[in-house]
Amino acid sequence: MEEVNFLKEKIVNYIDYLNEVKSISPQKIIIDSNFFLNAIDDLKYDKKKSLRVQEELEQYRKKPILYWITFENNFCDKENLYNCYKETSINNSLQSFQKGYDIYREEGLKHRRVFSATKSKSKNDFLTNTLYVGKVESEIWGRLAVHSGWGSSPKTAGLQLHYWYDFETYGNLVFNYIVLNEKLKYFAEVLEKEMRDKLKPLIGKK
Repeated sequence: MEEVNFLKEKIVNYIDYLNEVKSISPQKIIIDSNFFLNAIDDLKYDKKKSLRVQEELEQYRKKPILYWITFENNFCDKENLYNCYKETSINNSLQSFQKGYDIYREEGLKHRRVFSATKSKSKNDFLTNTLYVGKVESEIWGRLAVHSGWGSSPKTAGLQLHYWYDFETYGNLVFNYIVLNEKLKYFAEVLEKEMRDKLKPLIGKK
């Protein structure tokens, strides 16, 4: 019985942590064309949007976070966007791996990156307003950097937005995120699945 009582106590604690999520409002970061300009040294600080975002997210470096990326404007041609992503991903898969942060950041898709997986789509799948759903147990900025296309590892999958996403055609993106209690680190995957089932993101294999 001692073991059962221990588990009951832990379950009650987790329920309390999960109840905290009910009162949390998602935080939002707009990802626009300026978001990718921080690599240019002569830009004014107020133009270096991603640098400011990095500073904002750094305070949550050790926190588990649930996030989802949505379209700021619910445009119609998501099928075209999806096909553009697939074509870029397929073409890039033919490249060879090379090591080095500078190579990946400065030379674009000359060297292979890993794109997040996709699955076959029906017409109804293109009605979603969500591009991607994910979670991290820590290091949220590192994950957003990979999605942006700045990841230093050639083996870490992400959206690689910098190399295919056209803001003029598809509009801005919104990076929505909820910061979770550290105790919910192992629940983040469950919450991610529930959010994915609800939002039906355009990209992602699950």
